[in-house]
Amino acid sequence: MTDRWSRRAFAVLASLLLVIATACSSGGNNTGTADQPGNAGNNESAGEDRTAAEPGEPADPLGKYDPPIEVVAVRDLMAGSTEADMNDNIINQYYEKDLGIKLKYKWTVIGDQYEQRVNLTLASGDLPDMMVVNLRQLHQMIDAGQVEDLTAAWENYASDDLKQSLTANGMDSFEMATVDGKLYGIPLITPMVDTAHALFIREDWRQKLGLPEPKTYEDLEKIMYAFATQDPTGTGKKTYGLNITKDLYTNGFDITSFANMFHAYPNAWIEDESGNIVYGSVQPEMKEALAALQKLYKDGLIDKEFTVRDEGKAGEAVIKEQVGAFFGVQWTHWISGAGVDLYKKNLESDWKVYPIPSIDGTPAKVNVYNNTNSFLVVRKGFEHPEAGVKMLNWIHLMGHGPQPIPYEEWQELWANWGYAFLRPETIHANMQRWLNTFEALETGDTSKVEKNYLNKEQYEDIKAFVEQGDKMRKSNKEEDKEWAKVRWGWMLSGRVFQIADDYEKNGRLMIDKRGAYVSPAMLEKQATLSKLEQSTFTRIITGESSIDEFDKFVKEWENLGGKEITQELNEWAKK
Repeated sequence: MTDRWSRRAFAVLASLLLVIATACSSGGNNTGTADQPGNAGNNESAGEDRTAAEPGEPADPLGKYDPPIEVVAVRDLMAGSTEADMNDNIINQYYEKDLGIKLKYKWTVIGDQYEQRVNLTLASGDLPDMMVVNLRQLHQMIDAGQVEDLTAAWENYASDDLKQSLTANGMDSFEMATVDGKLYGIPLITPMVDTAHALFIREDWRQKLGLPEPKTYEDLEKIMYAFATQDPTGTGKKTYGLNITKDLYTNGFDITSFANMFHAYPNAWIEDESGNIVYGSVQPEMKEALAALQKLYKDGLIDKEFTVRDEGKAGEAVIKEQVGAFFGVQWTHWISGAGVDLYKKNLESDWKVYPIPSIDGTPAKVNVYNNTNSFLVVRKGFEHPEAGVKMLNWIHLMGHGPQPIPYEEWQELWANWGYAFLRPETIHANMQRWLNTFEALETGDTSKVEKNYLNKEQYEDIKAFVEQGDKMRKSNKEEDKEWAKVRWGWMLSGRVFQIADDYEKNGRLMIDKRGAYVSPAMLEKQATLSKLEQSTFTRIITGESSIDEFDKFVKEWENLGGKEITQELNEWAKK
């Protein structure tokens, strides 16, 4: 929880009041999917491209400017790069060759200095043609009249692929950037479904002990107790049934997913049966989940050291074969090496991922978050506001395919994709790529993976791993267990995406309603509330406090600002 709130501590009261007053008053954002003429893969249009198309007017998503135009931007430095590298690289060369865009950087800074440098730029008024800003900065620019209306640029120039990619999880992120029906920033989306968690089980232990698959909470409970009491390693060393950390709410080794089994949704703002937004951590279902965790801790299924263990240490416990189950996102088994290094260390070890089970007959829903907080903006008056949309079209085409260049040429280009000015996570098409790969493995039909070089590379690597396992060879024909462990890790990540897709198709996602919005009371009181929740829940789990402490916590949470924040969020949502 603390990490999620700290990431949003940038929000200031003035811009938030602006969001409340205007962003949601439009009732829409004119970002519908107007038909796009031609093929988005056609990047050879001759002649100067239209730059002031009215909504609905045909335009070429990848039309090349002739003569070329210059676009001045700013950005953070890639690790190990210089400002000269950022201005002269293969991606910039392709921008000019394919799009007729000469991209130059007004300035570049180390990543953690970027937000402060943008603040100074906004204050000075010496703006580049385009840049990426956060939600506060976006609305500051709107208020100051510094930012161009991108409604027509988005409607007319965004390719079908780009529109589908950036709106796959709904329009919430676009609504954040919309005021009075005008779109002022293109959200650089992090797909919500990518944050869905799965249950990781030490599968060789489960099979060795003759335990059921975790289809219900009762099944999982049997598994956790057996892992902690039946010596699954055969060494006599103490092992634990569940791996959690002191932070409670994290990307991996968390209690969020555990609570989801009890239909509790901590660390998220959810909609209740009456349509009101409420905080999941103070709902009655959370008390039941905490009581179950308290019992597991008391019975020795949770390591007493969890109160001082972070994600890194939790990952090390996996490598040391001290734990047999945990929850997490698709990269949890990469934290501190966790599962991937264990695979290399002990080839007999095996982890498998499962959907999160339920305490009863109603399938459990899982928390997911809209963490989008980066927006492409164009300075007011820039002649070619659609140029940024074209760069987004281009990078998505290069990630999704069918790529209009030879494979060898694409390989060099994609190895440097980090140099791209705009690079949202959607360019990797993580979920669809994995669904295509698994379908091809199961059916032998490779038609979908053949359309995308990135998908084809992934499929061929995974197919080789399925066939060869730890005997997998690199191109030099030498066995390399490091090579094999990475592919093992990829495959497990892919299985989590497969589970997440099933969650989405079956209505099992519980979406946090707050998104990137921060209310005025949150600025003042959220840190105190987060600390209260963290300490209270930890004391309950360890038995230092009784489960009845939860009821006292709820009242204290409300009195210290929780009730005020809830009211503000509901007022914002209604507007």
